Amino acid sequence: MPSPAKGDPEATEVAGRASSSVARGDTAIATALSRLDQHEAPCVGIIGKSGSGKTECARHVVAEYLRRSRGIVLVIDDKEARPRYAGQLYRDTDELAVRPPKPEPRTIVLRGDMRTFVGVDHEVAGRYQHALALRGVPSLMVHDEQSDAAHYGQWKAGGKSFLKQQYVKGRALGEGKLWLSQFPGQVPDEPWSQSNYLICFSVDEQTVKRMARARWVDARLTSRLRSLPNPVGGPETRGFFLLLEPECASDGQIYRLPILQKM
Repeated sequence: MPSPAKGDPEATEVAGRASSSVARGDTAIATALSRLDQHEAPCVGIIGKSGSGKTECARHVVAEYLRRSRGIVLVIDDKEARPRYAGQLYRDTDELAVRPPKPEPRTIVLRGDMRTFVGVDHEVAGRYQHALALRGVPSLMVHDEQSDAAHYGQWKAGGKSFLKQQYVKGRALGEGKLWLSQFPGQVPDEPWSQSNYLICFSVDEQTVKRMARARWVDARLTSRLRSLPNPVGGPETRGFFLLLEPECASDGQIYRLPILQKM
């Protein structure tokens, strides 16, 4: 990793210390999807500050899922004018009903209506994923950003939320979840409690406290989290993360995404 000429000097120094013991991020991603080896659908969260590398990481997870599964990937990608994920582009599941997707590529990207700034309804997309499962088609749904389906940490659909039940029961039917958030405090309980792994980039202190309450981190892992460089320092500080397991079982290894590790 080269010595950068720009950026926050303190953040760069932290990145240098982190990189001395960094492992390749693709090994962590393979572990995060290890439930596939047991013929189970994975549930994985990716959290971190803006610019930390969440979307890049999600693309790696999608590629690994497609490599190891016969299933399809459904991505909610309605944040920016240009798609951030490669695949067959659709407005929403209504368009999928009138224009069925081709067999390949196996990634379907739901973009919403950019002309009217109407995003994708996560609840409706979840029901579409469930319908696939009932037909015997396994899938991974990428909820980018998961907090869009919530309001102050509660599902917008309330007690009738389909996503709430899907997170709890859907994996047994082959309904995998990959949820992303830069506002983890706004994400309801079910994604937190049902995830097999959390890929955690640099986060704020409120998020650390929530993870501690949910038994994702203890004092040892909290210290490791705080050692991750803040992504505001520039490209040289992006892409560092921990792979967390329930009940604080993580070994605290720091990883970095392969594409950034080559810098």
